[in-house]
Amino acid sequence: MKSASASPALSNERALKERGEDAGNRISGKERPPARISPAEVAFAVAVALLLLALRWGYARSQSWGSDEPQHLHVVWGWATGRLPYRDVFDNHSPLFHLLCSPFFRWLGERPDIMAPMRFLLAPLLALSLWCVYKIGSRVFSRRMGLWATVLTGAFPPFFLKMGEFRTDVLWTTLWLVSLVVLTHGKLTRQRLFAAGLVLGATFCVSMKSLLFLITLLFAGALVLTARYLTGEKPRGVGIVRALCTREALLKAGAAVAGFVIVPLLLLAFFAWHDALGPMYYGIIKHNTIPGAQSVSTFLKRLIEFPNLLLLLAIPAGVVAASRRARAWVERKDRLFILLVAALFHPLLCGLWPMITPQDFMPWYPLVILCVVPAIFWAAGRAGRKLPFVAVGVLLVLLEFGWMFAEESPLKKEQAKRFEVIAQVLRLTQPNEFLMDAKGEMIFRPRPYYYVLETLTRKRLKLGLLADDLPQRLIETRTAVVRHSSRMTPASLEFVESNYIEVSKLHVLGQRLKPGAEIRFTVTIPSEYTLVGKDGVVSATLDGTPFSGSRWIEPGEHRLEVSGAQETQDLALVWSRAVALGFSPFHEPPVCYTPGSGAFGWF
Repeated sequence: MKSASASPALSNERALKERGEDAGNRISGKERPPARISPAEVAFAVAVALLLLALRWGYARSQSWGSDEPQHLHVVWGWATGRLPYRDVFDNHSPLFHLLCSPFFRWLGERPDIMAPMRFLLAPLLALSLWCVYKIGSRVFSRRMGLWATVLTGAFPPFFLKMGEFRTDVLWTTLWLVSLVVLTHGKLTRQRLFAAGLVLGATFCVSMKSLLFLITLLFAGALVLTARYLTGEKPRGVGIVRALCTREALLKAGAAVAGFVIVPLLLLAFFAWHDALGPMYYGIIKHNTIPGAQSVSTFLKRLIEFPNLLLLLAIPAGVVAASRRARAWVERKDRLFILLVAALFHPLLCGLWPMITPQDFMPWYPLVILCVVPAIFWAAGRAGRKLPFVAVGVLLVLLEFGWMFAEESPLKKEQAKRFEVIAQVLRLTQPNEFLMDAKGEMIFRPRPYYYVLETLTRKRLKLGLLADDLPQRLIETRTAVVRHSSRMTPASLEFVESNYIEVSKLHVLGQRLKPGAEIRFTVTIPSEYTLVGKDGVVSATLDGTPFSGSRWIEPGEHRLEVSGAQETQDLALVWSRAVALGFSPFHEPPVCYTPGSGAFGWF
């Protein structure tokens, strides 16, 4: 029979397990509100979840498009139509996200509003991300904190709106949070480290920005290990290096590496089988690396900017605070790890990554909110009944929704204009005909120019690292339809404006002609053309032969003779198919987009 005197000999970890969730109810020696979740809080969380689902539905159709979204859809279209990214379709992202989305894209088929259902397709990833926030918060703090961190994260506009866009960052963020759940929910056994490595390897296959995750985790882990030794938890006289070189430590590291390489090796083997490793390397690595884009001085300068300096100064404070009370270590190590990851990610992103965009911060927002919610609990505990935490939480959520509606209305109909342009493309062109746009925003057609005109491509063109041969490609492929864009170089814009004519939001082969009895003009791209005026098709004489209706015109200089009232009329030479389908530079085009057609017609 065990004596009562044996109880003080229990280990810290066992004692904390016996106390259960109450072990997480102290911050800086102050009592927090009870960790118990009230029915009212559960009801509020459910109401917020239902509202977020409804908003996700509305925003899928109404939210403004980022320029990357249709580019991602164009790459998915490449997978869905048997074209291999990097080799047949330009892409400068890792391939896993697009590959996973392609079956759904193929099922939906060619539809102008493809963006809406493909956006809504990502809603489960948002749900999974919020579940991860709850699991992490529950583990390192308490269930109540996990619940409120989840609610506040879900309604946080920069997170919710970006997670609703069709971009690789949605899956990237989700896998990052899943990896944190795996790392914080139990002892770091070989099996757990293998699983964490597997998830992180998949994360790299979604975005190479995952390098920031790996660096952050390694730094945070090293600092946690340092704190463990400062607490005296490990036997004295055993160095950190020696502890890391034990057989068990090496086996754990091997398990993590084995899990990490599985998904990347499978994808590399697939592209090697299709003889596309060279294009893949260029798209993912070389294209994204601009010579001189980043330097040590730039890195150091960014590190001392606010809030990076503040976050870096908080790191040693966290390590010292965690090491002051050795007996509380088991409770605090996962918490310290999350706090360190949150503090490190922002400075490393700003310091190391050459081109920073708003979506790069998506994985950081949940961690910051996880760290802020305990402070709100603590303040509510100090204020007592005068400041109920639930009231503060509800107020914050309402403010978030107000911010969200001010940022983006879920009721606006502006995206119908984007759907109409894509519908015009689908009417004017056949599936395998070329169409030139800046970044693949017309989605469903092959592009005559390999590179998308995003920021890095434009920098490479400006530096002379890429040939500006877009006009030659338009001629070689006899591209008949162009989506005019300021992203084109001046030379390319001049060529488009000289050889294409605007009909609604698209440009088709053709040109405006100066009035007169005899008109001389030059054709660069051979095709079938029709002479039109404000009243429709015009008859004339072209190079000495009658010209009425459609006619194939070869490259070169040509002479057009008109007579009568047509001598003073504005005329245009226009690609014949556009004219036959009702498109003209002199009047509004036919309506091509009908909402609610095709699969998912309820969108």
